[in-house]
Amino acid sequence: MFSRFCKLCPQTTNVQFVKLQRCYLGFAQNPDETKFPSAAQFTLTSATMPSRLQEVLQNIVNMDSLVQVSSDKLHHVLVSQKFMRVGSSNKPVELLKYIKPKVANKEPVIVFSNSNNTCGWVNMFLKRSNINTVHLSGTMPMYTRNGMYADFKSGRCNVLCTTNAGSRGLDTVAVKHVLNFEFPFDTADYIHRCGRTGRVGSVKDCRVTNFISTPAEITLVRRIEKATRKMKPIPICNIYETQEDNTYEEPLDLNVDANETAEQEFSIPY
Repeated sequence: MFSRFCKLCPQTTNVQFVKLQRCYLGFAQNPDETKFPSAAQFTLTSATMPSRLQEVLQNIVNMDSLVQVSSDKLHHVLVSQKFMRVGSSNKPVELLKYIKPKVANKEPVIVFSNSNNTCGWVNMFLKRSNINTVHLSGTMPMYTRNGMYADFKSGRCNVLCTTNAGSRGLDTVAVKHVLNFEFPFDTADYIHRCGRTGRVGSVKDCRVTNFISTPAEITLVRRIEKATRKMKPIPICNIYETQEDNTYEEPLDLNVDANETAEQEFSIPY
């Protein structure tokens, strides 16, 4: 995103303010050297910050002049997180058990999947189970996505099935529940998915529920739990990195039997 800005705005000598929202995007490559006036003000906002941020910006702004604003008063109260060990073959049954009470109580739910195919299947499965749903994916035209989301936001439909395309930019205070039908591949996506509920001004008792199916997912959950217990920021890592890490960590109480369900619940200061 920042590289694109530099290309679209090559003449920056008169720039006074630069605001980068969702600044975790667009830092894969260093932008060309760009000269901004010394009085120009930068504002960068995001739930997660890229690790390369300083490397990218150090030739553009004085890093010592940047002030990080983050405090408990800027964030909503902790949102409860539940991790359920569910075998892949049992997910449809557990999905219905989870969704039906929410729909009966008219409590808005977002269901996340990792792929468009799974998202479409979840949407179809729920519809065939007489549950009214809408779904979003990155392959949809923007006007279609906007229409689907409008139905969900207005309350005409209380279940939204989506991929990571719905984990950023959807701002509503109505969502009470987030379900990760498929656990995300990295913790950054997890944080952004969690951020769809428990927003400032939202209802109380917001929850995030996660279906955990594989050993790699359990290892990623351990990273999240370890950070939570120590009240530290959740580390940005992916499922492939955790598979390579042989460091011993205190085990979770997650049942490894795919035919049984165990639960682990705690609050995360994301």
